[in-house]
This record gives sequence, structure tokens and C-alpha cells, in this order.
Amino acid sequence: MKPPELKIGGKIYKAQRPKTKLWREISRYRKVYGDEKAYQDNPDADEEAFDALLEIVVQLLPDGITKEDVEESTYLADYVNFAVMGMAWVDFIIIGKGQELPAKNG
Repeated sequence: MKPPELKIGGKIYKAQRPKTKLWREISRYRKVYGDEKAYQDNPDADEEAFDALLEIVVQLLPDGITKEDVEESTYLADYVNFAVMGMAWVDFIIIGKGQELPAKNG
């Protein structure tokens, strides 16, 4: 699976090799916002989910790209697509590394 790309201000950026902190952010995002109950119980959940997703997107991008860069220079559909594909790409990397572990004997 190829790293997803996002166009910001006319330039295309590829997702960068994920750091451990990103995996924590993705896990937290899925735990908190992966269930529609989160939105029923919290009137601010939409905005909180957007902010959490924005944090994930920025961590996928090269250093120096800010939240403001993403918010001001990307279309919503492109942003959401990059976030979803970025999380799938990180999952793909994690699963691949897990398969490289030696099998437990006995």
C-alpha cells in the first residue's frame, strides 16, 4: 500500500513514516469517536473529532506543515480522504510488522 498524498497550497505531500505517537492518536480517535454514541452524548463531539483528526493528519505530514496550513489550504473531501487513507496505511504498516514477528513455539 502506498502512502496517501495531500495537496496543500498547490504542492503534493506524501504521508511520512509514522511515529509511535501517531499510533496512540489513531487508537484514541477510534476509541472515542468510532462509535456514534459519542456524538449523541456530547454536543461538541463533531468539533472535537475534527480536531483529533486534524492532529492525525498533521502527524502524517512532513515536519513544518501546521494545522493552519491544512485547514486553510485543503478541500474538506481531500482532507477527510487523506485522514482515512492515512489511518488505513498505518494499520497496513502495523499488520505487516506484526507478521514479521517470529511465531511462538509450543
